[in-house]
Amino acid sequence: MRPGTVWLGLAIAILLTAGAASFLISLQSEQAAAPPSARAPVAPASPPGPVPAPVPGPVASVVLDVDSRADGYALAEWRRAQGEGGAIDGVTLAGGQALPAQSLTDADVIELGGWAGDADLGLRTRFVVVAVCGRVVATPTVDTPRPDVAERVHPNLFASGWRARLAVKHLPRCADAAIEVLGPVGGFPFAIPLEGRRALDLAPAGGPAADTRGPAGLRGPPADPPALRRVVVQGQGSVNLRRCAGPACAAIGQLAAGAHMAILAEETSEWLLLAVPSAGRSGWIAKRLVRLD
Repeated sequence: MRPGTVWLGLAIAILLTAGAASFLISLQSEQAAAPPSARAPVAPASPPGPVPAPVPGPVASVVLDVDSRADGYALAEWRRAQGEGGAIDGVTLAGGQALPAQSLTDADVIELGGWAGDADLGLRTRFVVVAVCGRVVATPTVDTPRPDVAERVHPNLFASGWRARLAVKHLPRCADAAIEVLGPVGGFPFAIPLEGRRALDLAPAGGPAADTRGPAGLRGPPADPPALRRVVVQGQGSVNLRRCAGPACAAIGQLAAGAHMAILAEETSEWLLLAVPSAGRSGWIAKRLVRLD
């Protein structure tokens, strides 16, 4: 099996936009016209005076939605697992401009994106962990369609894309500042580093800062591992564990008939991704072949 399933070995070891519409109501009042004799005389118009110049008001600042927070936590709270778990596709300034040659300041906002998921078995990760100088600063959701990854890497990773905005004012400073991203897997406190670590040139904190709005909090490692489930393989012989959810996918192991305690890592309408500690095996199995208690 490829290195992407190293996390399973560790796991077995530790068991809207609602739019708002606005509208304007105009009220018109009618007055009965008075007869000409009853009308008050009209005073001659006064000569026009100078029109006062408008007083300039404050320019409204643009508030950018970001995924970062300054009160992050230590990246060491995640245990690193080896394997192929995704990549950072690019790092730019907000709006798509290339990063400047000079140091980034607190007025800058960085955009980055990529894909994340276990390349071996196609286990999807729900979010990624973005860190700078060993501190987690953002945990954006993984849910963007990436048909290229589904075709090139694993068919179960269609919705494996992610994007993040980082306010430089939220980033810690250190001698070798860099963005690194990890993908948590399997409901365990393990995360696989994504390829594409990017060095940053950060100016000292302070000075004008971007006006941003961030998330309420950051996601951290799970407190408890997933519960073991009783899986009964029906019939008399062994059944195949496959690399992906389909009969045409390569068989990567077998599971004997009978009852097993397993971790349910992923599920589709017709397939289960199981990690079976007693058998030292993991893979996809057709639901019709097992009973899950």
